[in-house]
Amino acid sequence: MRTRRRPELCITPGFLLLLAVAVLVCEDGLLVCGLGAMLIHEAGHAAMLCISGGGLARLRLTLFGGVMEPAYPLCLSPAKEAAVCLAGPGANLLTVPLFALAGSRSEWGYILAGLSLSAAIFNLLPISGLDGGRALLFAMSGRPRAAEMLRRLTLYAGFALLYPGVVLLCSRFHNPTLAIFGLWAIFRAIRSDSSCEAEDFRV
Repeated sequence: MRTRRRPELCITPGFLLLLAVAVLVCEDGLLVCGLGAMLIHEAGHAAMLCISGGGLARLRLTLFGGVMEPAYPLCLSPAKEAAVCLAGPGANLLTVPLFALAGSRSEWGYILAGLSLSAAIFNLLPISGLDGGRALLFAMSGRPRAAEMLRRLTLYAGFALLYPGVVLLCSRFHNPTLAIFGLWAIFRAIRSDSSCEAEDFRV
């Protein structure tokens, strides 16, 4: 009988850079809450992957979040693949009411609830590389031009986010996050990298 190897944890230089920036700009405790929301998200993916009959080979922490690499051979149906993709945002959504209740005792409960809700909404966007885009691609499995449809959605979403992102950047908040994400979505759509959508699950 083959024994299943323990999942590996890989921390990339990009993730260390993200942590360094977060430490510089975040208030005390906010970084911990952000990491907590991310761990909940990844736990949702991993749990559904195991429930569906798959296994986790490696978790890579990158500049854009966590990337799960399933253990192969992985023979899941498109419906199960989509369920694995949606389990991360689903886990975040399930914890929002619990954290909101905890907010009555500590303001960090409300902050963690907000971060979990934001992570869920962000990852459910139908954009290539995000959970929503991957789930949509699996749901359209077998349909002609499915990857092209997702590429177009990603491009339109990128331009839709770029304008408010620039407005936010030029406002008194000077927050570049939305503009950067819009540019990233546009770049991903132009790159047309939809052929690797089923290879991993991004946070």
